[in-house]
Amino acid sequence: MGNEAVEKNPGEMESQSQTVKAKTSGLAIAGFVCGLIGFILPFPFIFLGPVAIILSIIALVQINKNENVKGLGFGIAGLILGCISFLMIPILAAIAIPNFISMRIRAKEASVKSDMHVVQLCMEDWSTMADWRYPTSINDRTPTGTIFSELLPGNMANPFTNEPLNIRFMDVSEPFPSEYDEISIMPGDIYIFCDEIDYTILAGGRNGKSLELHLTSGY
Repeated sequence: MGNEAVEKNPGEMESQSQTVKAKTSGLAIAGFVCGLIGFILPFPFIFLGPVAIILSIIALVQINKNENVKGLGFGIAGLILGCISFLMIPILAAIAIPNFISMRIRAKEASVKSDMHVVQLCMEDWSTMADWRYPTSINDRTPTGTIFSELLPGNMANPFTNEPLNIRFMDVSEPFPSEYDEISIMPGDIYIFCDEIDYTILAGGRNGKSLELHLTSGY
């Protein structure tokens, strides 16, 4: 009976070894999922590319060392997708950064245009107190003593420099800012070409170029 027990042991061990099933590496699956998400949605999940590469490499090393761990396909796919996602980072940056800068510039120019309309309202308001003539300087007074600068909001600022807004009164005989040298046109500054019966309001945009918006008295 003892010999029979010895003869059964090898068979039992063989059957037990056959029942051991190889498990799919969780790291390989995680690397594949991260790489897939980073490939499909690179912008919000741009960081998943490097994560997929790291997880996939660790998984492939484990699979190579342990016969009971499978998932080679997931590991390779995750590594490839992770590399592609990682290489897309500079491409997306090259596209997104200029667009972001351009968006900020457009927002600043829109703020300048809003300031131009505010200045125009102040010009018209001042004229109602000055027998319908317009101011020719920032400190021009109405017959009742109201100074033009007092009508302007106190928090007006140049969006390009974040400094107090500079409003330049220019004589109508002077050239328009579009004819100036670029250095003479400050981005965000407002130019008022006027006499007592008419005015034209312009402003400096990006790179010192005059904005296309021109506001006039309507005469």
